[in-house]
Amino acid sequence: MAVSDSVEGPWERRKDWWIPANNPGLWIHKDGSVYGVGKVKVENPKFPGSKEFDELLHHIHAFRADSIFAPYTMLHKGSDNALPSGFQNEDPCLWHDGERYHMLLTDLHGFATGFHKSFAYYTSQDGLSYELVSKDPLFTNQIPIRFSDGSEEKFLRIEQPNIVLDEQGAVIAILAACTPENQKDGSRILVFPVDRFGSRPPNPNP
Repeated sequence: MAVSDSVEGPWERRKDWWIPANNPGLWIHKDGSVYGVGKVKVENPKFPGSKEFDELLHHIHAFRADSIFAPYTMLHKGSDNALPSGFQNEDPCLWHDGERYHMLLTDLHGFATGFHKSFAYYTSQDGLSYELVSKDPLFTNQIPIRFSDGSEEKFLRIEQPNIVLDEQGAVIAILAACTPENQKDGSRILVFPVDRFGSRPPNPNP
């Protein structure tokens, strides 16, 4: 982890603040403690002892710290991961609506085929153990996305999910996507409301 007093730097590397997972998603509580989820490479029983990337399982594990400044402690060990599945997942995005934790992540193995990717949606009561909400992929390269002008477009890859809550608590999804024709030119950023994730309850003490 690296920190800076400005987004322009200079950045200082803090080796004692390391996070025990790749592509981490974090949620900071009001008391300053942090829960997070991230991708952890786990040995695949089919390839015992292998360290090859493609022969390892990529599971989502949970971890926590007393503050954003660490130290982070892994809350699951080995194959006892946070998700009740054998899927290979990455790019978790974590948020809290005031009542439950929600996680949107990229699925590489369960719903998608080959290099194509889709998203799966999980929730959790405690931020540690997650349950699959929908067995159908939320966004996938197999289903065209419809835009506000009525046009539709099918994307080869949809990845890097991010979620923000607007001032009213509505959920806004931000995704990176590229078409088969333009995948070498970079991705487009898609921003749209997602009502299936619910909304944040109103603040009783605004």
